[in-house]
Amino acid sequence: MLPGHEGWTSAVWKDGAYAINEQGARRALVKLPGQADDETVQMRNWQMARGAQPRCTCGWTGKLRTGLNPRDRPDEHGCFPDHLQEELAIEWWEQHGDSVRYSLVEEAARDAAEAAAWLSKMVFIAHSTGASWKEIGDAVGITRQSAHQRWGKR
Repeated sequence: MLPGHEGWTSAVWKDGAYAINEQGARRALVKLPGQADDETVQMRNWQMARGAQPRCTCGWTGKLRTGLNPRDRPDEHGCFPDHLQEELAIEWWEQHGDSVRYSLVEEAARDAAEAAAWLSKMVFIAHSTGASWKEIGDAVGITRQSAHQRWGKR
């Protein structure tokens, strides 16, 4: 993913306190707006949250949704309903999407280059130890001639 950017849905309480720990914990660790990182955090019940807000590790915060219906509040593990998570995720993607998409393309390109290099090494080893170009071609889904053209002249 994009370094420094990970989005999540944060529970928010009436006094503006917001969850800083991940969903799944039995109680929420919360901070008050403007509270320094080294200040003591509080523990609160997830189900007392009255709002939700998309947040990012870069410090970005999206639109605060308050006055949630009881069915839209987080459960006892801090998990919001899927439809609300999706709505807030869309807002995060609108803010960070271009950067994330470019990062994912770069990551995929690196992975593809590494895979191609690994495949070439394995083909070299297979052919050096007796595999025919037909066997190699069959293994990668191409013809014997294509396999030979691609890897035969190293």
